[in-house]
Amino acid sequence: MVMSVVVKPVDLATKAGTPNRRNIDTGSEALIESESWTCDVLLRDGIPMHIRALRPSDRAGIVALHERSSAQTHYFRFFNAMPHLNDRLLDNLTIVDQHNRVAIVAESDTGICAVGRYDRTPGSVVAEVAFVVDDPNQGRGISTVLLEHLAAIATSQGVERFEAMVLAENRPMLGVFRSSGFATSTTSADPSTRMVTLDLSPTEKATQARQDRDAVATIASLRRLLKPRSIAVIGASNRGGTPGNQIMVNLMEAGFQGTVFPVNPSEAMVCGQKSFSTVADIGLSIELAVIVVRSNAVEAIVEQCAEVGVSSLVIVSAGFAELGVPGKALQDRVVLLARKHGMRIVGPNCLGIANTDTAVGMNATFASMPMPTGSVGVMTQSGAIGLAILDGLGSRGLGVSSFVSVGNKADISGNDLLTYWGQDTETKQIVLYLESFGNPRAFARIASGVAKIKPIIAIKTGRTEAAATAASSHTAALALPDQAVETLLFQSGVLRVASVEQLVDVCTALDTQPLPGGPRVAIVTNAGGPGILATDVLGACGLELGVFASHTLEVISKILRRTVDVGPIDLRADVMGQTVTEVLDAVASDPNVDALVVILADVSGTGVAKHIAALDSSNFAGKTVLCNFVPHAAQVPSHLAVFASAERAIRALGTLYERTRWLDEVNELDSLTPHFDDQLRASVRAHIDEQMHRCPDGGWISIVEAFALIDLVGIPNARPFHASTSDEAIAVAAQIGYPVVLKSASPNLMHKSDHDGVHLDLKTDFDVACAYEATKKAQQITTASQTTNDYQVAGEEPASFIPEPFGVLVQTMCKPGVELIVGIANHQSLGPVVMVGEGGRLADLRHDTALRRPPITASQARMQLKSLRIEQLLKGFRGSECVDEDSLVDVIRRLGELAQLVPEIAALEINPLIATSVGVCAADVKIRLEPAMLPRNETFRQLR
Repeated sequence: MVMSVVVKPVDLATKAGTPNRRNIDTGSEALIESESWTCDVLLRDGIPMHIRALRPSDRAGIVALHERSSAQTHYFRFFNAMPHLNDRLLDNLTIVDQHNRVAIVAESDTGICAVGRYDRTPGSVVAEVAFVVDDPNQGRGISTVLLEHLAAIATSQGVERFEAMVLAENRPMLGVFRSSGFATSTTSADPSTRMVTLDLSPTEKATQARQDRDAVATIASLRRLLKPRSIAVIGASNRGGTPGNQIMVNLMEAGFQGTVFPVNPSEAMVCGQKSFSTVADIGLSIELAVIVVRSNAVEAIVEQCAEVGVSSLVIVSAGFAELGVPGKALQDRVVLLARKHGMRIVGPNCLGIANTDTAVGMNATFASMPMPTGSVGVMTQSGAIGLAILDGLGSRGLGVSSFVSVGNKADISGNDLLTYWGQDTETKQIVLYLESFGNPRAFARIASGVAKIKPIIAIKTGRTEAAATAASSHTAALALPDQAVETLLFQSGVLRVASVEQLVDVCTALDTQPLPGGPRVAIVTNAGGPGILATDVLGACGLELGVFASHTLEVISKILRRTVDVGPIDLRADVMGQTVTEVLDAVASDPNVDALVVILADVSGTGVAKHIAALDSSNFAGKTVLCNFVPHAAQVPSHLAVFASAERAIRALGTLYERTRWLDEVNELDSLTPHFDDQLRASVRAHIDEQMHRCPDGGWISIVEAFALIDLVGIPNARPFHASTSDEAIAVAAQIGYPVVLKSASPNLMHKSDHDGVHLDLKTDFDVACAYEATKKAQQITTASQTTNDYQVAGEEPASFIPEPFGVLVQTMCKPGVELIVGIANHQSLGPVVMVGEGGRLADLRHDTALRRPPITASQARMQLKSLRIEQLLKGFRGSECVDEDSLVDVIRRLGELAQLVPEIAALEINPLIATSVGVCAADVKIRLEPAMLPRNETFRQLR
């Protein structure tokens, strides 16, 4: 299948001028920038490919690419036979300025195998695009990858459209354009050719197409890893207790359906199998190599694996990035070598991998315990935690579909595994132990898609500063602030738990029970004390005690022959058998009950068999039912969700309800109606573009402009009026009416009230004049060191200030109310988050805030407000009026839309936003802009 487009030598010469070696430096800045285009990508077959800018030294490589290509490839590329490249044509193909003449190449261990390029007349927004792929590599998706990368480069350089003249019979290339996701039009100049035009404007369709291709490639690469037909264990050993021995034993005991080849030059036989001195001595195709040798020998081993065509590597060996800079350098060299030869890596410094599918039967770990078979996909960054998870799942009758200990995550990560498990029919639940995020934005996108169809449960370390530091040291990775992590996980549909114990409890509940329809819980017990303790735990888990319908209370009272009140149903110790069943049936049928927690004590000392029989006889009408037997009974039927304590049962139930809430929010997001129409979006963009034009490097915009922006997007505010002199300030105050507020107009004065920069409730001209002089003095002594934003996420670097002459702002005095802080913070790796919290002077003291990533639904905004410690103030406290919650929700949602529309907003703070019973009012606003820089993986595919 030929993947090429015509490139006419005369066309290239007229597009940007005939190139020569004397003008190669005309685009020196672009040439320097082009080095950042280097990356590795996964092709459709799951094999990595290296992408980089074309270099002057590639002349010989371009000749070799042409000479090994077929006559048909030449014809499709040049519209005529072209067996050899003359010097003039070779100059056209190899001399580029990487601005008007841009070229990138794909290369493997054999050299350059494809070229993608575009050419335009200087200043034009249209470029002619062309590709050529050598014959052995056609059909692997290389042209599509090159198109994605060229489109990202082109749009960054002002190109809006690609054009390509394609022969009508070159159907593969026409297919590449059609499936790209870009808006495409095709015209016919004559029957033999097609002119294809691609609009490079970013669209959801193009983004989704790119992400779908990425998923296909990732799944293919993981399938090669987790379903191998042959495994070489390099470092296999007969010495018991060593990883090399345990891996061999586990592979044989698991019943691996392929062939295992031990590699150890010092042993003739290992575990009863013939041993080989090197992987090359095996003489057969090897799909997976498990490497268990000293770290200083790994690089040479990987080179040997590359020479014999090994597909995937699991590097168990330690001694890499976890040890610091020298180890990181060694790890980077190993990854570079593996990708150059089309191999992917699990590890290093890991426990290994397993796949319990009977068609595979692979346990390539050095875990000494059996690998329990089941339907849970497990990824762990810690081998020890992985063992604890396996032990916990096995003790509850659960097991794994596949297990991957990623160790240092040098290559394969949780994002890859989420993508794979999302489509794996053997995996029903996904468990993650995370110490760091390699790519938080990609994690959020992938996890939210997978969580719609399968639950994801995660332990994420770093809740405290000490834990975050330890995790960073252990994995050589930086941690996100925990509040941002909490937001990321919740909005991605990931159920975060605090311990392995809690993780196993949640897996047990999900394995046996439907999700609760709501938070209303009925507690049924034959022992009063446990029922009271269980009730105390409900609120902390986001649950509430269900209030029975009057009919239900009447039925239960009749069954028990005594009056039953609202609250936990106490059966009393003497109630057994059929009576328990009847009560449970009555409770489960109540429409006000979403879930049941059943606590039954073995008061007679005869065991729990009668209790189990009563539960089995009950009709729970599809409700969630979690049980606790006192004392705890370890041996219970697998269809019951039984927990060691009622408190653990309720915590698990709370996590299940969290998933219910998230799925409801997903449905709400699908029907979300935005506040901003096209006209408003255009006005906002124009306002931001004007500010960025004034200060291309960004900084704090003037307060007047900041108020203008929030006013534009519909956030109520106390509009400020600028005054340069005391007399102007008095005139403004008289015009808008007393009482007024006077404050510094400088965005450089971050905490104005701390520096005599805010004066409230001014009622006379004399008050205004005095306030003006005090403010002027305060600004004169302010230093440029005050650049820290009140709610920066992950230590954003301070931006330079936008200088401006002294002035003050005069505003109408807002009505008193609850002071909040709301705003936007743009984290480099996480993206924008919208924050709401307690405002005013206490914002920095109590840190009572809640974050959400946009887009934000109304229910998500309400949950933000509900999570604040000052929620009671919003609801009305000691005679104060309840604030207008709808107005607060509206502000939060509008900020979410603004954050998505304007990536240049590095920080936006409204403090205070004063909330009253009749609405809200923004009293002060600060906005910092920076040039928008999307992470590279947001514009084209690449392996991190």
